[in-house]
Order: sequence, then C-alpha cells, then structure tokens
Amino acid sequence: MTSPVEDIGNVLITQPCVRKASSTTRTPYQYSTLNEDAQEIRVLTLLPGTFSSKVRVLLNIVPFAKEYPANFEALSYTWGSQDDPADIFVGESGSDAISVTKNLSEALPYLRYPDKVRAIWIDAICVNQQDLAERSSQVKRMADIYSSASSVIVWLGLESHDSLLAMQSFELISSKIAVDWDLMTLSFSTDEVHGADGQTVPPLSRAQYAAMCSLLLREWFKRLWIWQELILASTTPIVLCGSHSIVWSSLRNSVFYLYEKVPQEYLGENMTARHKSLLINLCRMRGMGFVNTDQLTDFTKDSLCSDPRDRIFALLSLFPGSSGSFKLSADYTKTTSEVYQDFVRFCIKEQNNLRVLTSLEIQVKHQVGPSWVPNWSVRRITNKLLGCNASSFSPVSVAFVEDGVLKITGTTVATIAAAESFKLPESYSEGSEMAVPIELARIIRKLDLQAFADQGREKARALCRILCSNDFSETWSPSREAEPSLVDAEIFLREILSRSAEDLAAGLEVTADNEKFLFSVPWYCHGRSLFTCLDGTPGLAPRAARPGDKVVIWLGCANAMILRPVRDGRYQIVGEAYCGEVMEGETLLGHLPESFEPKTRFNERDNHFYRGYYDQRSGHFQVEDPRLSHIQLPPGWRRQRHENEDFVEWFVNNETGEGMKECDPRLTAEALKSRGLNLEEFELV
Repeated sequence: MTSPVEDIGNVLITQPCVRKASSTTRTPYQYSTLNEDAQEIRVLTLLPGTFSSKVRVLLNIVPFAKEYPANFEALSYTWGSQDDPADIFVGESGSDAISVTKNLSEALPYLRYPDKVRAIWIDAICVNQQDLAERSSQVKRMADIYSSASSVIVWLGLESHDSLLAMQSFELISSKIAVDWDLMTLSFSTDEVHGADGQTVPPLSRAQYAAMCSLLLREWFKRLWIWQELILASTTPIVLCGSHSIVWSSLRNSVFYLYEKVPQEYLGENMTARHKSLLINLCRMRGMGFVNTDQLTDFTKDSLCSDPRDRIFALLSLFPGSSGSFKLSADYTKTTSEVYQDFVRFCIKEQNNLRVLTSLEIQVKHQVGPSWVPNWSVRRITNKLLGCNASSFSPVSVAFVEDGVLKITGTTVATIAAAESFKLPESYSEGSEMAVPIELARIIRKLDLQAFADQGREKARALCRILCSNDFSETWSPSREAEPSLVDAEIFLREILSRSAEDLAAGLEVTADNEKFLFSVPWYCHGRSLFTCLDGTPGLAPRAARPGDKVVIWLGCANAMILRPVRDGRYQIVGEAYCGEVMEGETLLGHLPESFEPKTRFNERDNHFYRGYYDQRSGHFQVEDPRLSHIQLPPGWRRQRHENEDFVEWFVNNETGEGMKECDPRLTAEALKSRGLNLEEFELV
C-alpha cells in the first residue's frame, strides 16, 4: 500500500490523500427515504482501493431487526471541525459525492481493504444529516447498532511522531499486569517491579509516558457519544491510530496502571486530575455491571458534546430502567430545561431514591429551571460525596405538586452558623506537598475546630470522615488499597494541627500512607466549604453555603442536603453535604449498636457494591440495619427470597403486590411518623 509520507526526525508518518469538497466537480448524493416500519438502516460498503485513490462507497438500505441480523462493523470517532470538508464518492464509478469532515476523510483510507469490500456503519454517512426527522429516529437506534455490530473500531486519528511508541507501550504494560476492575486492584504477572509501592520510579522512559499521555489526551477520549459506542460493543473494540492498532483491553489496563501507580511528575501537567478521572471511569464502564444514572452522569461530566440536551440523550441506552413505565427518548423538540426536568422525574420514579438530586450544586448564573433541576451542561465544580447513608434504607417520599415545585419529605437537622471556603487546587501534586496541610490547618483554626479535633480519637476521626467523605480503605469490603486509612488519617491530621503555620511551611514528613490522605482531601474539598452548625457540629458543603442555610435529611437520599429559605416557606437547593455524625441514618434511627460497623461490600454475583453491617463480635455481615431488628414489618409486608439476599433485602406487599428493593417498609414516612419522628415537607422551587 502506497501513500504520501512526511519525514519528522527519524519517523515516517503516513498521510492519506484527501480530496477537498468542490461544488464544481461533484453532484451531491441524494438519499433515499428509509422505511421506519421496516426498521431500515443504511450500511456503508467501503470499496477496495489503493491508499491514495479516491474513496468510493456504496450505501445499501437493509432491514435491521432481530429476525434480519446485519453483518457490519461500526466506527467510533470524532467528527472534528466542520472546516475544510472532503468528498467521498458513492457508486462504482459515479460522481455523486457526500461531504464529510476532514477527520473522517482521513480515517477511510486506513479502514479500506486493498482487495475486498468492508461493511461499516458510520453515522455521518449512513444517516441523512439534512433530514432532522431521520436524525432523531436513527439516534434512538444507535445503541442497537453498536451492540449488534460484529466489531467496533475506535479511530483516534492520524499517526504522530510518538503515537506508535504509545501503542507499543500500552501493549507492553498490559502484558505485565492483571487488573480486577470490579475491585479496582492491580497485580503484576511478572517478577519485575513496576512502582507497586507508589514510590518506585516506574520502569518505562519519560518518552514512553509522554507518548501515552499525548495519545490519551486526543479528542476522541473527551467525546460524550463514545460512552455508549464503547460500552455497548459486543466484542472487544479495536483501537486504530493511523496504520497501527491495539485491542481496547491493552489500553484499558494501561490506563489503570497510569492512574494508580505512576507519579504525576511522569504524566505531565496536561494530564489533569479531571482528565485522569474521565479516563478511568470510561475504562471502568466497559464491562461494568449495574450503574446508577447519577453515577453515569457524574462519570461523564467532563465529556464534551455540542448540544446540551445530549448530556442525557447520548446516555439513554445506558440508563438502568430506561425501558420502564416512564420512558425517555431523544426528543429534540423539547428545550434543555424540559429534557433535564423529565430526566429528574425519570430517575426518582425508576430508582425510588433521590440520588439524582445530589448532582446539584448551586450556580445561579447557569440555572436551567427550578433549583431542583441539575444543569448537566455546566461543568460540575466538585466531585460527588460518597460513603453516605444518611436516610438508611428509607423509600423516597416526593410529589410534583405544580409546575416548578417539588415537595420532598424529610427533617431538618441543623442550621449553618459559619462557613469557610477551601482554597485548594483540584488535586494534590508533587512539589506542593505542604499546600494541603497548610490549608487544612488554616480552615480548621478559622472555624475554631481545633478543640473539636482535640476532644479525642473519635472526634478527630469524625473530622477526617467529613474531609474525605468517609471514603477510606476500612469502609470497603474487601478493603481498597488505593484509599487512605482512617486510622492513619486521624494520626496525620492530629500531627498537622499540632504544628504552627511556620513549622508546616518548613515541611512535614509525608509517608506513602499519608500521601493518600493528601490526595483525597482536595478530591472532596475542592470547590467546597467547611462549615459549623449552631451546635458546633462541623460539615462539608458546597462553596456557596452560608450562615442561615439549613442542613436536612430527606427520605430516600443518602446524602445530607443544604437548603436555603427563599420565600413563602419554600427553599432552593444549594447542594449535597456531609454533616457531622448523622450520615448513617442516626436522624431516623439513632446511633448504631457499638459492635456494628457499616461497610460497602462487593457482590461477585452481579459485580455491584451494597451497603451492609459488619458485626465485630461475630465477624459476620448482615444486610438488615441492626436498629430495625426489633421492629416488626407493617401489616401485609413480607421478605421475598432471592439470589442476592445476602447483600440486599427485598420486601413484597401481599395485598398490593408492591415490591421494595434496597428500601425498607419500616422506614416509610408513615411508619416513621407512627414511631414519633417529626417529619416535614420541603417545597423546592
């Protein structure tokens, strides 16, 4: 295969011959109408040819349904700039042409076989982009198309001076490691040392790390639509960069290694914490089991799309329950606000909880509707708070009472007396080790919480839980090596607070275990404020929190929430919070028995994590909240046996047939009120 080449140093880079669109030499291709009733799609047949010859294709209309399986591949790529388009020609020798973006025109010569045809589905060509009705209709079928394709090809773009080095490095790393993506652990399949302790200098050269990072920073990884294209692929995708290819699993495992084992100094300043998080979540989702809708929108918060409604539409096929009674579909006749409100209603109805509302953080200039509607088109400032179970297993109690008003049942636990914003970077980085300890000491002393931390080990640990959203190795089962230890964090925090500002500025010995704590604090505290309540209880809230805001616990919401009184007894949502010692259902049920410790457990059966309770006396886990063991089920309710009953309870009402999974009928609003709990209804606008 011949092609023009460009000489950069000692590397030859193949460059495809691109024919720019010209209105004088082309006749625009006229699309035939698809028969929606027959479930038709178009499949592109890429005709054989030499590398430098004009790209010629056939477009065939075929029925696409279970009874008519189609044999084709699917391309996942970035459209790129609309400037400088190029022509591809339809027919064996015809002059009819379709104008495509430069990025796609560059990919086609690499996808073409020299001696045989190749059938591929490519959205820009197989869908008539000028027909808005067809576009809406075909978008709804993309999930089926990518999941049915014989293979999915990821096109990253043309070769660069170091892209081959990057691809070879991915394969090298992947050959030496094994990754358990469910437990997020890594083991080495050889006797070589690869920075396993987090301190050893990695075995590859800086040029290799720079090459891999350069490839991982390409536009494809930032695109939102790739999530469904990649995740729904039925076989392992092939990653293509110019004429070189690797399997997705090689790149995926290498990303884990880079994320967990390689110091930031080897990755460079362009590989930000945000982009690393985006990469690791994209890789986690491929092969992941059940994922919550709010988790998915959080994973993709830094992905890019041109239409704000696509923040939802591009992920529809991945949302659990999307085929339920409250259906969502891509409808571009609706406004962004209408789409987002529909999605909130869908999440609450299908999941029977309020997790979707924990995505909120007040940004008044960027609101798209009522304060209870997250604006997914605006980059979220903070990372989500984990390790919370503030409402135990209570089912949600909500009502959409009128346009723009959402009524939620819960209880007020505190009022904010003072709040101080963290001045922290988005992530901990080498060379600025003391920035986090200095800021921790400043803000804790500013809020007069030094005494709180000095009141004993448990108080100091409670403050650590707030700063790290209770995300410690001890809170997981099995424990996670990548997370900080709560015991170590408490000792280290005490040491930080025992030093003067001058001592901290001079430096502090930071062990590998302490460094995990210093990574975790900016992750959860960046963009947030530390606050104290009127009773002195500390907490973590959005940066916009201020004195007078209310800390509330809602039924069906794992996190505490911050509300701001506005008018007529109504409230606006400020955002999620981690407040003192009310994050394990204490407001509804009181404190846990001393011997019980809540943990998040992994279930190998469905690759999902569930909340459970570890009894330190017996050494066993139990699913039921031990504070409910003496309370009988309401009349008509019974436990349902099922295959995952060691991890999650399932209740059924014999009279109505109603079922509850991951919720307990002893914690409904009616049941709690009958036991004397004072609940109120919060009207949100």
